[in-house]
Amino acid sequence: MLELRAVLETAERLAARGEDGVLATVVKVEGSTYRRLGARLLVTRAGEWVGGISGGCLEGDLVRKAWWRTESGPAVVTYDSTADDETAWQFGLGCNGVVQVLLERLTPGGVDPLAFPRRWVRRGEPGVLATVVRADPATGAAVGDRLAVAADGGSEGDFHSDELSDLLRIDATECLARDRSRVETYALPGGEVEVFFEVVRPPLRLVVFGAGFDAVPVVRAAKSLGWRVTVVDRRPVFARQPAFTAADEVIVAPPREVCEQLRLTARTAAVVMNHNFPDDRAVLAALLPSVVCYIGVLGPRARTEKLLAEAARDGSDPSADQLARLHAPVGLDIGADTPEEIAVAVIAQIVATVSGHDGGDLRDRPGPIHRREPARVVEAV
Repeated sequence: MLELRAVLETAERLAARGEDGVLATVVKVEGSTYRRLGARLLVTRAGEWVGGISGGCLEGDLVRKAWWRTESGPAVVTYDSTADDETAWQFGLGCNGVVQVLLERLTPGGVDPLAFPRRWVRRGEPGVLATVVRADPATGAAVGDRLAVAADGGSEGDFHSDELSDLLRIDATECLARDRSRVETYALPGGEVEVFFEVVRPPLRLVVFGAGFDAVPVVRAAKSLGWRVTVVDRRPVFARQPAFTAADEVIVAPPREVCEQLRLTARTAAVVMNHNFPDDRAVLAALLPSVVCYIGVLGPRARTEKLLAEAARDGSDPSADQLARLHAPVGLDIGADTPEEIAVAVIAQIVATVSGHDGGDLRDRPGPIHRREPARVVEAV
């Protein structure tokens, strides 16, 4: 999210100055690659860039060639390190895979390929971009054609084929429901159209209940990832200390009241670290029935069990699904001791949870590091 935000901000500055740029987006990968679908790079006329589409091996080539490659419109460039050793040596490719990159001009007053991601990020809502990355001429589609589907089901953009548009809306909705980007190929009467479905996610929101000194590194670590961070504490002298100026908002109020006021969504994670038993009990009772994706409670397991037992006596008996989102003691088991180390363990666990991983060693993971959606060919008849 930090990368997408940097690309969006740079594009806005270029537009304000009346300058154009070239946007590079990873739209298809095969084999082992450093970046995944949706990684972006924005190149300026001055040869500067933000974002990234590789570990640094492809950026130089794109900076040199992005402008002439897009003179006639959007284009897809393929980098294949599996083809021969010369290609891998030329680009310094350390991965044995294929990367396809969509190149598009950003021109003031022209079509803005970042318009929908910008809108969704500002609203804090997810959406799906369906972008044509390959099309046979007789289909009527062209590279760079787009259809956007928002979380509320609304869509914008269209293609020459109503039937294809309908299929794209259905598949985009499925991608959003599964939270998985993918590439689909559609077999039309006039030939094939290949479409990249990108799930654009808003920044994760982290609510930290408790403004003690050990919450400071948690806030800083979350902000370094581009998350939106809220700090909640009933004590003004704690919550308003300068150390929390990095947070997006600091709320001074009883935590139970804040839980009722905050817009908690499935893209919200919460860490409970008030160091106050009644406050932690009230927050936990409010969070468990909510839709937040992660609840972490600082402290020993016995303390959390007592919190749950007292909540049960008050009529708040959590279900198995609710308890599955509860992480207590909070954090991954990395031997953390200092507040900074604990913050690393907590933030890493949230990342793993949101990504659907268990946080174990990559060397013990069979198969590829990143999940891949199988390619499909859809017959549109």
